[in-house]
Amino acid sequence: MMNKRKNVLVIILVILITSIVTFTATTFFSIEFGDKVIISKKDFVQYQKLSKLLAVKSIIQDNYIEVPEEEDLYTGAVKGLVRALDDPYSVYFDKQEFAELLEHTQGEYSGLGLLVTVDPEDNLITVVKTFKDSPAQQVGIKIGDKIVNVNNQDVTGDEFDMAITMMKGVEGTEVDVRIFRPQEKKFYDHKIKRAKVHIDTVASKIYDKEIGYVEISTFDNNTAKEFETHLDGLIKQGIKGIIIDVRNNPGGSLEQVVEVTDKLVPEGLIVYTKQRDGTGEKFTADKDWVEMPIAVLINGGSASASEILAGAVKDRKSGILIGEKTFGKGLVQQLWPFEDGTGLKFTISKYYTPSGKCIQDIGIEPDIKVELPEEYKTSSIIEEKDDSQLQTALDKVNQMINE
Repeated sequence: MMNKRKNVLVIILVILITSIVTFTATTFFSIEFGDKVIISKKDFVQYQKLSKLLAVKSIIQDNYIEVPEEEDLYTGAVKGLVRALDDPYSVYFDKQEFAELLEHTQGEYSGLGLLVTVDPEDNLITVVKTFKDSPAQQVGIKIGDKIVNVNNQDVTGDEFDMAITMMKGVEGTEVDVRIFRPQEKKFYDHKIKRAKVHIDTVASKIYDKEIGYVEISTFDNNTAKEFETHLDGLIKQGIKGIIIDVRNNPGGSLEQVVEVTDKLVPEGLIVYTKQRDGTGEKFTADKDWVEMPIAVLINGGSASASEILAGAVKDRKSGILIGEKTFGKGLVQQLWPFEDGTGLKFTISKYYTPSGKCIQDIGIEPDIKVELPEEYKTSSIIEEKDDSQLQTALDKVNQMINE
């Protein structure tokens, strides 16, 4: 009898040890006794919180007027979980949405050919750029327009990524878009045919034979390489100063903007990030940089990665900022792909300029404030002679060259 009890204790002890090892590896502690399962208190509390979700799912499946797709219910639940963060930059993507997001970062996609951001003042999706000859530009969509409805579905900043996904699609198909133009206080409805949009994120030219000009429209996976090619070409032509234009650039890849900014500031800090536990990462420049007069053009559409570039140039005193205050997005997102092709984009940290400033909801002030003429403030096309910000930059760079 004694040996039998001893054997039972040994078995229980082995089960406990095995369960503890399993708990350490999987963070879920459980012991099975026949059809009974013992779980940790922490996991039981978690189960209790999830039980309502499962109960609602069951009620809907059993009683809703139409039989729902179970996968749609799970997808909706996960999207709702992320939406509860109340962060327009954190989004769960289904398989198609995530594939389209990844496609967009490669520099080519089928859609309308515009760049948008969320205006923090009204939480509306706001156009910050339309690409040349794009479907959006052809129907007359302008900078500053608010996209309020896509395919008969109202959208705000809370549906930012969903709206972008809805506007993209198969080349040649149509999408209905309603925009509100604040300056005119009017709504406009457009039926737009999607087209293949190739984004050359960098363009350049030379002014007065010695001032290089580089426009960066966004920071995707090819931007740093494109920038280096354009910069090398300008240097070979003998430029003595340079203007970097990131007006209406909504941002993009942290890694790409760091590579670009590395060429614009001397050796040292470019930007650093902080996560919620206080840890983070520092990004620095090496000794190889463009040692010549630099001006950076900014405005309210310059956001995120654009502000990293502007903040580094300003704080490291390697150039001057000209234009208007930037958007004020000091957050960093991470993409988290899942094996089934879906994905999660969520905010993981804040970034800080070299002087220690987090510009979230604040923005960066220019060194020289210059506003565009009123008639051009909402236009994506402006004559160079009327571009007061560009003309000021040309004058200032020319002055610095001759000092």
